[in-house]
Formats: sequence, structure tokens, C-alpha cells
Amino acid sequence: MRNSYSVAKRYSDALINLLSENKKLNELDTYISNLQNIISEMNENQVFYDLINSPLLPDDLITKKIVEKANTEDEVFKKFLNFIVIKKRQNLLPLVSKLLINFSYELKNIVLVDLISAKELEESTIDTIKNNLKSKTGRNVNLDLTIDESLIGGIQIYLDDKLFDYSVKGYLNSVKEIYAVNGGD
Repeated sequence: MRNSYSVAKRYSDALINLLSENKKLNELDTYISNLQNIISEMNENQVFYDLINSPLLPDDLITKKIVEKANTEDEVFKKFLNFIVIKKRQNLLPLVSKLLINFSYELKNIVLVDLISAKELEESTIDTIKNNLKSKTGRNVNLDLTIDESLIGGIQIYLDDKLFDYSVKGYLNSVKEIYAVNGGD
């Protein structure tokens, strides 16, 4: 996974540089949308997935099929996809897309936060959490709220690959770990 991430990071950085050189960085969201079209087709259509990952088919045919699903005629995007196909890295497209989305959020000064709660939160509570996170990060907050009753109570916040656990379940687990380390003393 670590190796895949670093390779996908190089491809996403290459596309960003390519867009920057061609003065198309403002179209990044369009490129992300095109990638999402391809990824959706990969996930929903096994025949398409097998076709684009076939070692027996010529690269230009695979690139053509991928470009068809992207719904674009953009030459920069076609070159990028062709390079991905030549290097046999089609399996990295979902990760490349995720990295591009993160970069797009950075450009827009947005931070993506996953908030997991044991129960439905009131709008005023959500606004308070958003405002606190905005003051801590200095960026606008895009909040993704999920309900998980197994937390018993409280919340968990995922921010920039970090977990801030303020749940009853998290507290009980930490007490359990301390108790286990000390042998019950």
C-alpha cells in the first residue's frame, strides 16, 4: 500500500504539473470528474475493468476505451491517461483521483473532516464543531457526518489522517489497554 501511494502521488503530481504548464490548473475539478467517471465504470462494469487491465490488448486500444468513459476530448488528459496505460498503472486511478481531490481542497483552502457520532447531532452542535475546526486549521471545513452507535457516546474526528477520539468507546478502550499493561494493578 505504501508503495502504491508513493507511485500514485508521483502520477497526481505529474498531472498537476502538466495542468500548471498548460495553464489549465483552474480545470482541475473537471479532470477529477473525468477520472471519477472512469473509476465508476471500473467499479460497476467488470468487463470494462478486465478490458483496461488486459495485458494482451494494445495500449492505444485501452487508452481509447478509457478516454471514451471519461467523456472528454482534452488532449492533456488523453496524454496523461495514455502514460498511465503505457506504464500499466490503471489500478492506481482511484488513488490518483483521491490525491487530486485533496490537492483541489488545498487550493480552495478547504479541509475534509470525517465526524463520527454515536447519535444524531443538532445543527448548532455541528456548527460549533465546524467553527472550532476552522479556527484551529485556518481553513474552511467540509464535514462528512456519520452515525455509529457502537461509540456509545461522544464523537470521533478524522482530520488529515489523524484520529481525535472523544467517544465513550475510545475511553473504555484506553482504560482497558492501561489495565492490561499494568496487569490489573
